[in-house]
Amino acid sequence: MVGGALLRWVHLGTPSLWWDELVEIAMAQVGGVSDVLRVVRDGVPPGSGNAGAMPLDYLLLHAWIALVPGVSPAHLETHFRLPAFTWSVCALVALAVFGRRHLGRDVACAATLLLGVSMPHVLYAAEVRWYSLLVLVTIAHLWAFARLLDAPEIPGRWGWWLACASTAVCTAMLSVVPLGAELAVLAARARSSRRALIALVASATLLGVLVAALASPSLGVTYNRPASARPGLLWTASLVAWFFAWDQPGLLVAVALGTVLGLREPRLRSMAAALVCSFVAIPIAVVLADWKGYYVHPRHVLFLLPAFVILASIGIVETCRRLVGTRFTLAAALALVTATQAPTVIRYLRNPDPFFARTKTLRDVRGVVKALPAPKPGTRWLVMAARDSVPNAILARYLRWWGVEQQVVLLGTRDLPGALRLLADGGTPLQRLVEPPLATIPVGLTDQLRQLLEIQVEPIPPATALSGATVVAWDDQPPTPGLVQRRLPGVETFERPR
Repeated sequence: MVGGALLRWVHLGTPSLWWDELVEIAMAQVGGVSDVLRVVRDGVPPGSGNAGAMPLDYLLLHAWIALVPGVSPAHLETHFRLPAFTWSVCALVALAVFGRRHLGRDVACAATLLLGVSMPHVLYAAEVRWYSLLVLVTIAHLWAFARLLDAPEIPGRWGWWLACASTAVCTAMLSVVPLGAELAVLAARARSSRRALIALVASATLLGVLVAALASPSLGVTYNRPASARPGLLWTASLVAWFFAWDQPGLLVAVALGTVLGLREPRLRSMAAALVCSFVAIPIAVVLADWKGYYVHPRHVLFLLPAFVILASIGIVETCRRLVGTRFTLAAALALVTATQAPTVIRYLRNPDPFFARTKTLRDVRGVVKALPAPKPGTRWLVMAARDSVPNAILARYLRWWGVEQQVVLLGTRDLPGALRLLADGGTPLQRLVEPPLATIPVGLTDQLRQLLEIQVEPIPPATALSGATVVAWDDQPPTPGLVQRRLPGVETFERPR
């Protein structure tokens, strides 16, 4: 667990914040608790449904920002991602304790180690989104489910399960699928107990009411993503499987073995059945994406990661038990997990960018802002970015976070080659760069989104003197003679020689 925490900490603040994180931060800062609930429910603009987002993570982030409102720009990314990091580390602790009590020592240790080095879990610890929280609450309701399997007639245990289930639904609506699998297994186990059946029906009813209340605002909303964003069930299932396994076929084999061996083992059968049935979430997510005109990414079903890890651990442990005997099972299982996962961990520690590129759009916006020169007294520095609303919105927010918003004029351009030619001509005054039609507003989002993100629109041309300019390109550009070109991950900048 300590090693897993360190692995998540080492690159927590490495990548700049990206669009998804920016939107969650903005929504968490929109006002009071009622304002956060409203904007998460309705979306921006109101009626857009916010892609079905649930409120819990936004409220927790709101509380964190209220508790620690100010932070140095150098620690900005770590500050906003600290709650996700905390949920990720807590998930390791929860899995260790839950597994030890309900899955056996060997499976618990193997599962905790496997989750500790799981790249999806490591990467989403560095994301200001609800994915780390989702894994934690999934382990919590699995724990409550395991306690119910031991004694389904005890009402208090149903109360704990319902509380954990409600927390999961308030984190991600699709959590209702593994919860439904748990209810199905419990119904089979509790059919001989009238008290347990009453508790089951009551819990399912209350959970259904909560789901209906949370889902209703976005029922009629569609998002019109192209059909190419929804490649079908088989492709999506393959995408999720390889993402969870981080392209290691051995882990997929372990999951298959864990499914077979877990269902054959009486002590694990009910838990394994619920875990296996929870994967029906993948076809359900595909159907919902087709209905809503959206898309499916493995992160949308990250609540399946604990099931994946537990089944893989069962497969590894039971295979080792058959090969080396009970006495050396744990040592062999831990050695196998370590040997197969260590190369991936080492590559991540050396260079995390290829790993983060699979979970977010990498653009070193922080590096752009950090390198901006200070303007001369009485002037401002021009930052002219290629017109792309998403990265330019992030750039605008970073300028505010770094406290240089009033020192900079941020404009956009749809003619990047033309802007570079003018900038490269040392005899051309900078004022030519800020004249329309070359200069445009940097962000073309709706007025409501610009208001949410607190993006100020500069007059064109700006009524201020300029002491220098930086042109920002969001894709690769050829070298421009007469300009100093600086390459950063996902972005390039151009300036006149000083």
